[in-house]
Amino acid sequence: MQDRTHRSTRTHCGVCILSFKMLLVLGFISLILAQQTLCEMYTSVVNVQQAIAVEKELLKYLNSYIEDETLRLNDLKRFYGKVSNLHANVFQGAGTAMANPLFAYTLIKRLQSEWLNVVYSNEANENTQAFKSGYEKEESRLPKFEDLQGAAKGLMRLQDVYALSVKGLVNGLFQRDTAGGAVDIYRAVNSITLSGDDCFLIGKVAYEMEDYYHSVLWLEPAASLFRRAYRTWNTEDEGSLEDVLDHLAFSHFKTGNVSYALSLSREILHLDPSNKRVTRNIEKYEKILAASPANSDVLIQRPNTTYLQTRNTYEWLCQTLGSQVTQIPE
Repeated sequence: MQDRTHRSTRTHCGVCILSFKMLLVLGFISLILAQQTLCEMYTSVVNVQQAIAVEKELLKYLNSYIEDETLRLNDLKRFYGKVSNLHANVFQGAGTAMANPLFAYTLIKRLQSEWLNVVYSNEANENTQAFKSGYEKEESRLPKFEDLQGAAKGLMRLQDVYALSVKGLVNGLFQRDTAGGAVDIYRAVNSITLSGDDCFLIGKVAYEMEDYYHSVLWLEPAASLFRRAYRTWNTEDEGSLEDVLDHLAFSHFKTGNVSYALSLSREILHLDPSNKRVTRNIEKYEKILAASPANSDVLIQRPNTTYLQTRNTYEWLCQTLGSQVTQIPE
């Protein structure tokens, strides 16, 4: 049993001596799909490459849709310009149309026929349907929802293993918070920042696993980003500020921070005064706080896991990557 433990420790050391870049990229992919063998690792890389190829095809369909819609909207602008020009320069008084029968005829024709054709045109539906058909052709090759959940879980696991700062990850940086400030532990050639909706989905995955430690960490930046962009709307987003605050309030309630859950719930009610469920939650939180004083110094701790029996040792080794291992923490 003792030899097995030593072999396990040496194995972890060997893994951590590898370059951080390799661990970060390959480790993330393996964590997403929970694969163990090299063959399965290869398969996961191929899956990512296939996903990139699929998105390229979707971009082509979207570009065609935008071009078709641009033509349609330009034609609507033409019609608008034609009619508005008549009202600005010709139809200043009713006598103008009466004086010229051609004006009277075209006015009646527009109101009886042309406006009808504009309003009930099938062109927009045809463009949308063509776009949907292209999407459906690729649908079988798209990642499933379980893959998306796995990617979110893999990112949270990577965050834990290397003690990565969530704020840094949101800004596209791989950093670790230290007493002297944030320190870069890896610099990617290309970086990408996360949107409020990106953070919301990660937090939501943790929330649905009842992992309120991670849900709070990811929903907080999601709320900040959604607040910053409030009243603007992105077509691709699934969540909203109200959704984020709702999940965040309950997460704080479950971690024992009832006063902050109450504050967030009041913010939701301000945005949506008709939300009866949130109103009931506010009443509930107020009763709890009235019965016992609020604790403003709630320490949120990461939940225990059996995923790695030697989690603390393993993570310590990875976080001290490149240094000589002189002592293994208990």
